[in-house]
Amino acid sequence: MPDPIPLVLSANLLYVQLKSLRITIFVLLCGLLASCSYHYDQGQELEAQGRWEEAAIEYRIAYVDDPEDVEIREALERANLKVADDNFRRYQHYLQEHKFAKAYQRLEPSPSASRTLRCGSVSTPHSKALSEAIGIAP
Repeated sequence: MPDPIPLVLSANLLYVQLKSLRITIFVLLCGLLASCSYHYDQGQELEAQGRWEEAAIEYRIAYVDDPEDVEIREALERANLKVADDNFRRYQHYLQEHKFAKAYQRLEPSPSASRTLRCGSVSTPHSKALSEAIGIAP
């Protein structure tokens, strides 16, 4: 009859290896889930501080990581609207102070805009008159 001690030791070793594998898988899954929400959480913190442009960047990264998440998409839209509104207010303020170059900068697409927007021209009701006033071709 075979000695039962090596079989018991093999079974215990297998149990320890499976338990270790389960723990490793659990830790990896937790890390993946945490990284998916990291940028969203950062965006939330920045939004709470009123740092809308930075929040929009974090939300955009989170959206790229998980485009199906409705909460992330809504946060990105909210931040983008706030940034656009802020840019428009600055634009109007610079026009009133006759700081046309700064006003024109508010019309330029952001660095995060798509390649098409960067290569194309921005068309707004005031962009042609403004570009003529400061001597820049639209």
